Amino acid sequence: MNDNPDTNTSSDTNEPPKPKLMLDHTPGFVHEEHTDQGDIVLFRSTQPDFRLDFQADISWFTEGDPQTALSFYMEPSSNNYWQFTDPDQPSDLANHCGELERWLDDIGAVCEYLQRRYPELPVLEC
Repeated sequence: MNDNPDTNTSSDTNEPPKPKLMLDHTPGFVHEEHTDQGDIVLFRSTQPDFRLDFQADISWFTEGDPQTALSFYMEPSSNNYWQFTDPDQPSDLANHCGELERWLDDIGAVCEYLQRRYPELPVLEC
């Protein structure tokens, strides 16, 4: 369990406490403003065994119907994919499903926290 007090406490008394996560996430909770891209990144994490990246941010759109929303998405890391060269590799990857499950549980906790933290923002649906 992540016992880092920086990730489990809040400086704003109205802000819900950050979730206690099972894994260390690098960088984890951040506040990276990318006004030229129309977003503020709130959380980032990579699952190295399955080469997956997750990012949560606040996105805004100025074209068409202006909207500000929470955005949660997962994608392959650096456009990676698996190319098996040995028949044991799929089975070896399956041995890491427990880590993937813990990572996804943490991602779910982060999404739930951010929805409580920003109740006024809808979740972006694609």
